[in-house]
Amino acid sequence: EVCLQTESDYNKEDEVQVAISELAQQRSESDVDEKLQIAYREYDQDSLAYQLQQAKTFNMFGNPLYPIVEQAQEMLDHIISCRQKLSEALQAVDQELLEYSVADAESFGYETEEVAEARNLRDTVGQLNLEAAQARELLDEPYMRDVVARAEKCNLETEDIKVLSRMCNLSEEKLAQE
Repeated sequence: EVCLQTESDYNKEDEVQVAISELAQQRSESDVDEKLQIAYREYDQDSLAYQLQQAKTFNMFGNPLYPIVEQAQEMLDHIISCRQKLSEALQAVDQELLEYSVADAESFGYETEEVAEARNLRDTVGQLNLEAAQARELLDEPYMRDVVARAEKCNLETEDIKVLSRMCNLSEEKLAQE
């Protein structure tokens, strides 16, 4: 490599130029391979996407010397799919969707602030759903109001919450009449 960098008449030969070009290609491929491995270990979506684009440029897909390329593509696809599920679950504030999306993230060790947020919301929604069912049976007005207020804070709208809300509103109307 040092010889190729020196100013020599041999470096102007076609075969030497081809060798220099191949060496540069190998360096680039090695660099992409190394960065893909780091991005894969760190679940870094942006770096995976960029390095996979580089791998495509260097025709590294399908090359048995670089198995990380296909693994990284699978990881990127899984991360994108998982983030879509998390986003939908967080917007819907639905216990089943939250459970599914968090389980999907945990299934391949994906941990981000978004996953933590979905996990916390899943736990809150699960607790509120249990309490809402319990409040419907107990008919304890302060407890019902508390459950409804906490459900409203996280935008939870289930049938039990709606029933409790209507019951609380009816109670207010009766108080207003007296």
